[in-house]
Order: sequence, then C-alpha cells, then structure tokens
Amino acid sequence: MKLRNVLKAVFSIVLGLGVLVVVGMGVDAYTRQFLPRGGDIEWELQRVATGALLMGCGIVVLVISFLVLRGQQLLADGIFLGGLFTVLVAMLMTLGYPFGWRTILVEALSLLVIAASGWFRFHQQLAI
Repeated sequence: MKLRNVLKAVFSIVLGLGVLVVVGMGVDAYTRQFLPRGGDIEWELQRVATGALLMGCGIVVLVISFLVLRGQQLLADGIFLGGLFTVLVAMLMTLGYPFGWRTILVEALSLLVIAASGWFRFHQQLAI
C-alpha cells in the first residue's frame, strides 16, 4: 500500500511538471510573437510581461484543479501542483526586475495566490 502512495505522489509531481512545461511553452511562444525584442529595457519588460502572463495562467490552472476535477483526486492533485509550479516560476521570473512597484505587485500576488490556494486545498480536503 505504501508503494501505491509513493507512485501516486510521483505521478502527481510529474503531471504538475508537465503542466508547467506546457503552460510555460505556450506563454513563451505568445510573448515572443507579440512583444518587441531589442535592448535591455525590452528584455526586462518582456520578463515582467511573461511573469504576469504566467501568473494569470497559473491561477487559471489552479481554478481548473479546484472546480472541474473535483471527482478525480489524483488528476486534480497533479494539476494543482502544475498551477503552483507555474505561479512559482512567475514569481522567480520577476524577482530580478529593477523597477520597484511592478515587481512588488507580482511578487505579492504570487504569495497571496500560493497561500490562498494551499489553504483552500487543505481546508477542502479536511472537510471531505
């Protein structure tokens, strides 16, 4: 029985990483197509725009894991981890951005989303 639980945990983590890769590739392809490329300022702006877009996609993935996949606990856990990984990557992408308030806004939103989704996820599991 313990081996089955380990396999479930590994599957959830791998699924979460797969969700992160797919979402990240989609966001990167989108931002490369529509945002200008150029000097250092454009690169920094692209990092923040990509981080903000990843944040939005991560929130959408978290909502999907909470609402749509309620009966499929193993898939919901994997997609939940994918959403958390996506939000974490968004947080790390904007960490070195030199302009103050935009960085603080994305970082604060990241922490709020991580804390709220964790609380909601574990509170939901305890209530069941």
